[in-house]
Amino acid sequence: ISAFLAALFCVALCSRSLRAHTRILLCSILAVALVFNGSRIWFLGILIASVIAVAVSRLRLSIKICGFGFAIILITLLVWSTDSIIDILRQEAESNRIAAAITAYYEGDTSSQQLGTLYFRRGIIQAGVERIKESPVIELVFGHGTSNGSVITGSLYHSYSGFTDPNRMVHNDWLRIAYEWGIVGFTLWCLFVGSIVLYAYKGVRQDPNGYAQPLFVYLPAFLLAFGG
Repeated sequence: ISAFLAALFCVALCSRSLRAHTRILLCSILAVALVFNGSRIWFLGILIASVIAVAVSRLRLSIKICGFGFAIILITLLVWSTDSIIDILRQEAESNRIAAAITAYYEGDTSSQQLGTLYFRRGIIQAGVERIKESPVIELVFGHGTSNGSVITGSLYHSYSGFTDPNRMVHNDWLRIAYEWGIVGFTLWCLFVGSIVLYAYKGVRQDPNGYAQPLFVYLPAFLLAFGG
């Protein structure tokens, strides 16, 4: 759901067929929906998408400078009122992962007890890296086989051994690709992703209608989510 909301956000953000106030309203609604969804990575993704969308837009340079200046002022005000904001977020931390992540980071919660799946996923990444380091050359080059990344999670959490979908057990898809497909597969995957990025970039530069902009601003969020 969060990936779909972020995609709709990028479409609304870059659409030239919608009036400005309609785009602002739609983006605001989708951003709020994403906050209630609780996805930390995709929320960060739409923030990055917003910055990129402004950077590649056809707005006058003066407007872009004013926009970034306003953003800096807003961030400064948020930092100045941090304690009040944290008090509000702390009340929502039990039911919202974004609020929990911000609160835990502010409080220096290195054990990440409030971060839920972040702590869980960090352990999987560490275990996956260790398994890759210990792999024989043939498996390092060609990988351990598709869906075998579930072994990483299963080695840490035995209750996952009966999980019906091994393709969702690693969470970090960059790690999964490196473990399951090896150096060869990881290289091919990066070439594939690079071709999409290049295609979107050329579209932004050459298409006067801006049809490629939603894809271009969505890609950083998409690639970021691959790490979560």
